[in-house]
Amino acid sequence: MNYSLELLIPSVVFERTRVAFPILTEEPLDDENVSLRTASIPFSFGLGVVDSAESGIIVFTDQGVRGIPVNDTTEALDWATNQYERAKQGANPVFLRGRV
Repeated sequence: MNYSLELLIPSVVFERTRVAFPILTEEPLDDENVSLRTASIPFSFGLGVVDSAESGIIVFTDQGVRGIPVNDTTEALDWATNQYERAKQGANPVFLRGRV
C-alpha cells in the first residue's frame, strides 16, 4: 500500500493518549509510512490536507466533533498547507524505544 501519514499533535495529547492507549499509540510508529511529531499547535481546530487535493477543518465542541467542512479549492489548500507548515516548525519527532 502506497501512502504516508504525518501527524502533529500537542505533546500533552500524545502523552495522555500513550497512557490510555499504549498499543494504539505505538503501533503506527512501526509503520515506515507514518511520521508522528509533537508541536505547539497555534490554532484551536483540527486540520487535514488529503493528497494535496482536499483540505478540511475539524470543529470540536464539549460534546465531541461538531463538523468537518471540506474544501478542494486552491485557496483552501494553500491556506491549510500554510497553517500546517507553520505548526510543523519546531515540531519534535516522537521516539519510542529507540525508534525514529
